[in-house]
Amino acid sequence: MEGAEQDFLNPHGVNALRRLRNLGPMLWGSRTRSTRANPEWRYVPVKRTAMFIEESLYNGTQWAVFEPNDQRLWSSLRASVESFMDGLFRLGAFQGEKASDAYFVQCGLGQTMTQGDIDRGQVIVQIGFAPVKPAEFIVLSIQQKTQRQ
Repeated sequence: MEGAEQDFLNPHGVNALRRLRNLGPMLWGSRTRSTRANPEWRYVPVKRTAMFIEESLYNGTQWAVFEPNDQRLWSSLRASVESFMDGLFRLGAFQGEKASDAYFVQCGLGQTMTQGDIDRGQVIVQIGFAPVKPAEFIVLSIQQKTQRQ
């Protein structure tokens, strides 16, 4: 497959099979079929990271199920989730030089929940993160300097 064909396929979420010299055939790309419909989920590693975070936090916060739905629980949940997210940040899973640029965790009355949510027994924690996206294309600029006479 040539580059022009791949340029046509990429916006449709199709990963091209390319034949590269000295390497043979390779799958070239890491796109999902969500490229147009949900561009935030365009890349497989981003989707996998989100799924990993969601599953890990679901399993890691089951201790909260029978706790009183109050300020102490919300504070404990924020601390627990922030600790997990900070570990991922330190491993390089997110963009940003500071943790505050890389992710956020919110949980509390008036912030993520209403009194009605609390009365229904719901604790709502909102998490956002800035994933590192794959470098699908490497662009090199080469410049030649000439000697002036």
